[in-house]
Amino acid sequence: EVAVQLGIALSAEPVRNKRGRDGRRLSFTNNDDDCEGRDSPTASQSNGATSAYKSNLSDGLKLLYMGSTSISPESLNALLSGLGPSCPLQELRLQSNRMGPKGATRLVEFLETKSDNRQPVLPKLHRLDMSYNELGDQGTSKLTRAISKRAKVNMTEVSLSGNYMGSKGIENIMNKLLQHKLITLNLDNNSIGDQGCQLVAASLPSIGTLTRLNLAFNDIGCRGVATLMRSLVGCESITSLGLSGNVMRISGAIAMGFTLAQHPRLSVLELDNCCLSQVAQCHIVAGIISNRWVPMKVMYGFRAGPPMVAIGALEIMAQHMSNEECFRLRRDIQMKTLLKWMENNRASQTENPSFLT
Repeated sequence: EVAVQLGIALSAEPVRNKRGRDGRRLSFTNNDDDCEGRDSPTASQSNGATSAYKSNLSDGLKLLYMGSTSISPESLNALLSGLGPSCPLQELRLQSNRMGPKGATRLVEFLETKSDNRQPVLPKLHRLDMSYNELGDQGTSKLTRAISKRAKVNMTEVSLSGNYMGSKGIENIMNKLLQHKLITLNLDNNSIGDQGCQLVAASLPSIGTLTRLNLAFNDIGCRGVATLMRSLVGCESITSLGLSGNVMRISGAIAMGFTLAQHPRLSVLELDNCCLSQVAQCHIVAGIISNRWVPMKVMYGFRAGPPMVAIGALEIMAQHMSNEECFRLRRDIQMKTLLKWMENNRASQTENPSFLT
């Protein structure tokens, strides 16, 4: 009952068309802008209430946050039905509710329905967070299948963290989401392993809009990391990468250093709890500072100063600088080197015009 009333109250459809389970119409007062269920007012009052409702809520509800509310699948279905198929909801966050595959089925059933004009329900929904809901491979496969059918509604952010997914679930996810212009994909705290990471890597070149990818705590080893790094070389849109909690040996660090030396935009790297040895840290830092533009700005997991001192890229007195300061210093050095090269090149062309021929 509460879920239905909440859905009706938040719906952007005209208030005069909404009724609660008790048959009473939902009206909107002009005085305190508060929505409540009561007997139907006169026609003029109803029109004024509807105008006030639209005026105050503008285009309607944009964000619905229902995290950690222990909402049941039945209540979720009632809430979404109350919102109505044409609600202008853009962002739906239902994390940490332990819905399980049954909850995913109820959400899928709603998303696969059509409105009266044969358009997808929630036509503006482009951000979905179903993290920590114990969906498993079965639940996530159903959910991503429903998302893939909404071809007219482009999803930009999908979060499926902590849902006990394996490589099978990842395969279904990546196959179904290729048609969407994803910007953020959070798959951390699952169990995709090397095989799942390789499937993600194989799909990255087809998602040219992806900027943030989180694969932290997924039992990924050196083989998966190496495959991912090779794929990232050609994915210049990625700016943030999360790999925390995945044990990385020297071979994985070497592959990462090679990618970091070439990638033009990767600026945020998360490597907490990766058990990186000093040698592995040196390989990663060497890749970062050898990049022509040094795009890296934020790195978590270890201090960059000591490895930079070890490879002779930083004075020993500066080893206590923060990672941001180390990278900024190296970026400035790189820029000065590039400017000096450009000036020398210009001077040589002026002194020897035949240089160009």
